Amino acid sequence: MVLALYFLVSWLAVAVFVLMLKRLSFIQNSFIVLVILIISVNWSWVIYQELKLIKVSTDPFNNVAFMINRSIAVPFIVTIAMNILQGVQSFSHYIIVFASSTFILSILAFGGIYFKVTEYINWHFSFDMLYFLMLNLIGFFVCKMVQKTESREVSSQ
Repeated sequence: MVLALYFLVSWLAVAVFVLMLKRLSFIQNSFIVLVILIISVNWSWVIYQELKLIKVSTDPFNNVAFMINRSIAVPFIVTIAMNILQGVQSFSHYIIVFASSTFILSILAFGGIYFKVTEYINWHFSFDMLYFLMLNLIGFFVCKMVQKTESREVSSQ
């Protein structure tokens, strides 16, 4: 059940990303997806495997669902949020987009707990929420960094 659910969510995230009006270039979107993917994979490796703060199910279907969520849904949801933020004018809208993205990612994490994909040992759900908020902030700063780098122009003398 959880594999189908996470597959559906990941498929929807990719479909929304492909069909949405993108305000970021292909390079910017690719860079954000890859940076968030690298952080997500390394974070989960440290938290789940090294520190053993969260236990991942040994059931193959649950484990694949965990990998799909971590490697597809999370980076694309953050990238969708970064594209939406490019059209936002007010600070309150920034907060709403950050909160919405964090909320969606938190629901996915709660689904992992509910369906026994993950089990918290020395961890709390609020830490996951902080992690997802930090992922969104990292995505935002990566987006700004890439835009700043692209705007620089090399001049020949």
